[in-house]
Amino acid sequence: YYSFGHEIGHNFGAKHNVEKYSTNDLPSHPYLHGHGYLIKPTGPSKYSGYRTILAYSADGHSTRINRYSDPDQVCPNCLEVGAVLGDQYSNNAKVITDNRFAMAACGAEEIVCEAPVAATTEATACEPKYVKNKTVSGKKMKTKKMKAKNAADCWTRCTKNDACKYVTWVSKSKNKKLRNVCTFFKSKTKLKKKKGVIVGMCQ
Repeated sequence: YYSFGHEIGHNFGAKHNVEKYSTNDLPSHPYLHGHGYLIKPTGPSKYSGYRTILAYSADGHSTRINRYSDPDQVCPNCLEVGAVLGDQYSNNAKVITDNRFAMAACGAEEIVCEAPVAATTEATACEPKYVKNKTVSGKKMKTKKMKAKNAADCWTRCTKNDACKYVTWVSKSKNKKLRNVCTFFKSKTKLKKKKGVIVGMCQ
């Protein structure tokens, strides 16, 4: 949580809390005051206590608040009334404030970036092919049960769905509920013999 503000802080030059670095690392940082802060006092248990937005979780400093470290500010709802949000090593707010104009100057807003227009080819409708007394063995699409007037009507409905590549239409069946049922398929493994069923597909 608050990860967006955490990462934006890094873009301005803000660092994590000093406890995350070795004494050899700290002098190499561009701002000795530019670190997150583990807010005092330390909480009584591992998953209690607070930290600023750039500070990593630590025992007794579990909850991240949406505030940058700043020794001139206090935490409104932390463990201790008047708990400050930073010290001499922890002032992310100053780093961000000092660098705001440099960040604003990055790039030129009068230049409009235009994405290249991808070449498109207009899809041509395929010529349908109908095979009698066959059915599709393949991946069936999950649709509501529907009926069509004929195989051509079933295929027309299929063409309105980009995922549909094959259809079966039941022309004859002893079961009245199955007659005229139109089924869509995404893919085909093979065609199998099935009396009274018509398969529709591209030529």
